[in-house]
Amino acid sequence: MGEVKPKKRYLLIKICAILGGVGLVSGLAIAVGLYLYISPNLPDPHLLDNVDLQEPLRIYSADNKLIAEYGDKRRVPTAIEDIPLKLQQAFIASEDDRFYDHPGVDYQGLLRAAFQLALTGEKKQGGSTITMQVARNFFLSKKKTFKRKFEEIFLSLKMERVLSKDKILELYMNKIFLGKRAYGVTSAARVYYGKPLEELSTAQMAMIAGLPKAPSTFNPVNNPERALTRRNYVLGRMFKLGYIDQLEYDEANNAELTAEEYKVANELKAPYIAEMARSFVQSNFSENEDIYNNGFKVYTTVVSDYQEAANQAIYKGLLDYEHRRGYVGKHDEWENVNALIAAINQEKKNKQSDLDSESIEALPEDPIIVQAHEKLAEYPIYGPLEAAVVLKVEDQSVIVYNEERSLIVIPWQG
Repeated sequence: MGEVKPKKRYLLIKICAILGGVGLVSGLAIAVGLYLYISPNLPDPHLLDNVDLQEPLRIYSADNKLIAEYGDKRRVPTAIEDIPLKLQQAFIASEDDRFYDHPGVDYQGLLRAAFQLALTGEKKQGGSTITMQVARNFFLSKKKTFKRKFEEIFLSLKMERVLSKDKILELYMNKIFLGKRAYGVTSAARVYYGKPLEELSTAQMAMIAGLPKAPSTFNPVNNPERALTRRNYVLGRMFKLGYIDQLEYDEANNAELTAEEYKVANELKAPYIAEMARSFVQSNFSENEDIYNNGFKVYTTVVSDYQEAANQAIYKGLLDYEHRRGYVGKHDEWENVNALIAAINQEKKNKQSDLDSESIEALPEDPIIVQAHEKLAEYPIYGPLEAAVVLKVEDQSVIVYNEERSLIVIPWQG
């Protein structure tokens, strides 16, 4: 094949340059046209300066103890300065590693998404920055259309001109859905680990940061194996970006998945008062307000010390009545109690002990013992009273097995 002559080569370059210029001008013209068409109808980003995040209705005592919480969304808004830097970095590594470099839109990501569309012909969500996700979550629908995508892009560019990066990240980390009715990182820390943000380990932060992509698929309670894979991917990204060193990466990557679903920890038991307060709010505000999502905080006149004293007085009175009445027998029957006794006896035999031992001793993870634990968990705790399996009744004592997986000998006076 012969070489292209200089004149032909120059002509070819000139034609390519002209076509490229025409394409660039056409692209800019289309972009400007779309902006002029879409921009006037976009919401004002300044609305996010004082946005009200959806919070549940909370009932408190006079001294600020939580009595009850009502609502579909668990959320505790948290200022960016109160969110650990490493947790912020985990989300950036997972969702948008160029967050602090781009103007709201990562053109590299958009080009990758466009290239994927050209190759497959499928519109897949891709190239969305944290800013674009904030725009979508606060103002736009989740329909995957070209119009919505352009609205998202133009709105993100406007947001970055009026809001700081830290403000956008704060909005994102408080708004994002993270599974199990948890919205925002503070709520997720409480739901999955029962602890505040500052007590989370690096592995736990990475697990939470991996949830936005698919809160159900990567949920550590429902799908622990997939959650572990996703968590380790986030840790790998954090290591690659220099947010953690080799030692911290190895330790976190090898850490066990410890997440479970924690219930809201009410600080004061006063359910009747909580229901009175909820009913009052519903009667007086429900016509004009969404009382379960507007973050209402109701402070009652109840003082926690007095309420605790009243609770204890009720418990004591009921127990005294039961003692005077006499033991009325078992509350329920579990068909596997004999199998549990056999498993405990075998363990005692291995340790050269017996079932009558008064020692309180943790028992192993035998399947039947796990079943007993699950059975006991079905029964609520009433004040100082908790459910237990009666294993053996003697003339002057009874031996029971409790939810802490221990044997307890209750003497006659008990």
